[in-house]
Amino acid sequence: TKVCDITSGSATFAIEFGNYLVQSTPLEEVNDKIEFYLQEKEGQTLVLGEAGLLLTGFENLNAFHGNTLLNYNENIGQFRTMMDYFVGNPPYGVKILQKDDYEKILRLEEPRWDYGYPPKSELEWFFVQTALDMLSEKGKGMMVLPLGVLFKKNSRKLMIEEDIIEGIVTLPGNMFQTTGIPTCMVFFNKNKDVKDKNKIFMINNSEDFVKVDKYNTIDHDKLIKNYIERITEEGFSGYIEFSEVKENDFNVSTQRYIFKDEPEEIIDIVKLNDDSIVIDKSIKLKGKILGSIFDTVIALQKSNIETK
Repeated sequence: TKVCDITSGSATFAIEFGNYLVQSTPLEEVNDKIEFYLQEKEGQTLVLGEAGLLLTGFENLNAFHGNTLLNYNENIGQFRTMMDYFVGNPPYGVKILQKDDYEKILRLEEPRWDYGYPPKSELEWFFVQTALDMLSEKGKGMMVLPLGVLFKKNSRKLMIEEDIIEGIVTLPGNMFQTTGIPTCMVFFNKNKDVKDKNKIFMINNSEDFVKVDKYNTIDHDKLIKNYIERITEEGFSGYIEFSEVKENDFNVSTQRYIFKDEPEEIIDIVKLNDDSIVIDKSIKLKGKILGSIFDTVIALQKSNIETK
């Protein structure tokens, strides 16, 4: 089994991937059957990731030092179309770009850009497209991405039309130490199950959280169970048909489709009218009383002036 993270950092996602497998299978068996492929542009961080995997017990590592967007083919890209899974949390925004980097990317004529060139402000989709380029024809993967990827202009439309977006999970803000913005998990699958065809399974976990210190946390067990078992739960999770997504101009923001209906308030018009009549009478009565008080005060003031 080949697993890659094209922006691996300290390999947190890869380590957790391996640890998940070890929960049900002895480490020796997992280690014999799994290979990790990493690329990271920060050398020291890459070394930390390698060390973390080795200390956890995983020995089959292929690590590359370089900018994944600009230095791909000579590094991890040597193994393109061979991965069974990818995981990752790529950099957000344009701050990671050096001068002329975006223009250099546009000049790269490579298969990974077959979905097109995203706008500079949607840099995350270059990483998504690179990760998809790593997958075999039956591969699958997940990335944690900024919430804007669900509705801003990017490569999403073509991927939905190709039916390779399997699921979307929206998370609350303040979930991670590295960013406080709301994020989402987007699941990709080049070989979707029949039950998942022409639809996307969505979970709106943006409002179902608990604040612990300065971070928000969610019910992970519920999230995992609902996603794996494809449980439909009103206001939390369910399938969204491709036709409905198309009607909404390929906007896949989960809040648009998965939300809690507020109970409809039943208004008694007759009672409301009666109450308004009572309030109106009360206001008029108080007006008369105030008018009488004002008349008295004015009369007293005139009397005092005439006396002086």
